[in-house]
Amino acid sequence: RRVHGKLSAAMVSARLSVFYSGLFCLLLPVSGHSARPANKLLPPTSPDILTSQILERIELLEQRHQKELDTIRREHKAEADALRRDNIAGLDALRDEVKQQTDRITVLEGIVQRQQDDIDKLTGSKLSDIPNEKGRDVNNVELNPEVAVQHEQDHKNRIRSVEDEVQVAFFATLSGTVQHLGTNQNLVFDHVVTNVGNAYHSNVGVFIAPVDGIYVFSVSLTTYDHSSVHFSYYLNSTKLTVMFINGANAFDSNSQTIVLSLHKGDDVTFRHTDNDHAVQGADHSIFSGFLLSQNLVSPSIVG
Repeated sequence: RRVHGKLSAAMVSARLSVFYSGLFCLLLPVSGHSARPANKLLPPTSPDILTSQILERIELLEQRHQKELDTIRREHKAEADALRRDNIAGLDALRDEVKQQTDRITVLEGIVQRQQDDIDKLTGSKLSDIPNEKGRDVNNVELNPEVAVQHEQDHKNRIRSVEDEVQVAFFATLSGTVQHLGTNQNLVFDHVVTNVGNAYHSNVGVFIAPVDGIYVFSVSLTTYDHSSVHFSYYLNSTKLTVMFINGANAFDSNSQTIVLSLHKGDDVTFRHTDNDHAVQGADHSIFSGFLLSQNLVSPSIVG
């Protein structure tokens, strides 16, 4: 043991012998019933026994101290592990956030690129299509004068097409139930929600094309009270489609979508082709359309 390495048993015995002899004399019983004669002292404890007891006490103290140190180490290790886990979790969260932001940036870059491509297509502003004022293309190759003029005119026409293109779109619903419809009667969708270009006339249920172009129309109807009905799209006075709604159930429905190439002034209607039937209103039946692309005629080049 460490104490034996520093002090020999003989030295400990010699130093403690005198101390404990006097100590035990002071600790003699003083009770009147159990008092011993003053000349009979307690036998002194052997110095070897005292040394052994002291060493055991020191060992117990060392063991207790070691346990306390072990407890402190475990607590510190648990705290360090908890901090390490928190740091790892925080780093993982930051990595996920960075990845999400990177993905968003990639998506946005793709959107920007597509929009730039669309702008290039609409304006014809790609450098390869634009001659400079000296009649040369972007590769500095001399162009035929007629080709250079044609390229410049085409570029102007493309820009004019974008600037002059008309916007047309409408959306209307049937506000109330319509009953006793006659043969070839226009179905008037009277509740107008959208009417860009004012091409849909809700008082008579007629769409009139304001410009030449490709148009898309869509209709959806709901029958009323078991009515089985037939409806048709009409271009001017020409019947285009047939839509049948079976009234086996109280409120059956059906829909149709068509694409038409129209000239300015052409009219499109949706007509009831039976006699004395009804259609559910309350915004259950709708009619909509829009200009998909406008036909613009390029001006002739003179001279």
